[in-house]
Amino acid sequence: MPAFDPRVIINQIDPELRQELFSTWPAFRELDWSKANVEALLECFKNQEDTIQREITRLLGMFSSLKTEHGLRVLLEEVRIRNQDALEGWEDAGSKIDKIVYSYLHASEAFSRAAIFVEADLCSLKQGWNTWAGVKCGKFNTDEQHISRLKEMLIDFHKSEFRGKQCEINPYSRANGAEYIFAYLPNWVDNQMVFSESGGLESLKLPTAFSILFVFTPRTGQFAMICSGGKKKQDELRAIFYKALIDTAVDNLMPDRRAFEMDEILDDDFRFDEHNISGIERVEVASLSWSTNIEAADIPWSSMRFRSGIKWKANLELIDQALTGCNHDRSQIGIQSLQVRFYFTSKSHRALTIKITPQTCTLKSVKCEDRRTMMEKCVAQWGFEDE
Repeated sequence: MPAFDPRVIINQIDPELRQELFSTWPAFRELDWSKANVEALLECFKNQEDTIQREITRLLGMFSSLKTEHGLRVLLEEVRIRNQDALEGWEDAGSKIDKIVYSYLHASEAFSRAAIFVEADLCSLKQGWNTWAGVKCGKFNTDEQHISRLKEMLIDFHKSEFRGKQCEINPYSRANGAEYIFAYLPNWVDNQMVFSESGGLESLKLPTAFSILFVFTPRTGQFAMICSGGKKKQDELRAIFYKALIDTAVDNLMPDRRAFEMDEILDDDFRFDEHNISGIERVEVASLSWSTNIEAADIPWSSMRFRSGIKWKANLELIDQALTGCNHDRSQIGIQSLQVRFYFTSKSHRALTIKITPQTCTLKSVKCEDRRTMMEKCVAQWGFEDE
């Protein structure tokens, strides 16, 4: 769960909703809510037992993780299908955080499911997340028989890793038609430092669980997954999923990859700093790598770094000088990687650097959704993506 400041979250909640929320814990009902401010609430919070403090802090963290454009969209999807009677109250709630708190209080099923889906969707930002296009297959099933089959096949698959004979599977259907299948299997037993009931630290040997997440959309056939291990393991687990829940044998396919074409930055008229994206002050190239398209070239690959504050036109002149030294010109090379640094107008936002290659872009690892959205708009405006 991303870091957040509980004081900030509490302060953003409408006073009436704040009273309704905290009054679910008996100790807070004794507050004089006609006079109670955030400081009085925090003081009362500090006097609660550790279990209550942890419960409240975790809940505020869930509010924080849902307070994004994506989180609110998922939450609204779930409210519409699972708690339609709360839809009017959702629309009347003023701010983002008020809509979330209202959902927690009056659309609990929608809230709990949205929290699960948003947390799961964060996996798409991690290494190991892959998506495959749909293939011709049978009917998707998550009845007891098919879930049991998936459990048995996952246990059997992990026998070679001496993972034991346990597997817990939790299926969830999302309002947009996607099916989320969480599978938990035994992890390696390890000594971990934990807090005991008395509050002290102690070493505890725990058999923890590792997880696999499958996401399947029957309407489109799109399949996504995250698990530990490389391509071979993902291919085998993908085959297990289709066999167990869809009664279909599938061939191995390469995951979908976005393609990025960057050679146009070598054109004389290309400019990184000509953009109209609100919130971005300027963009600079930190470094790039290129490869030659001439066979048996003396220097088939080269990398260059650029000083901060230099316009791209001046950097093109440096590239020309380097290419002249190895009897090349810009028409004879292809960009293989590019590091671009973004500077933002907000002083609270530090500069961020992303790397783009023909197959990948590290944009998805940017945790701040506001900045990531601005940067994605820039990349799209440059025309790098080849859909």
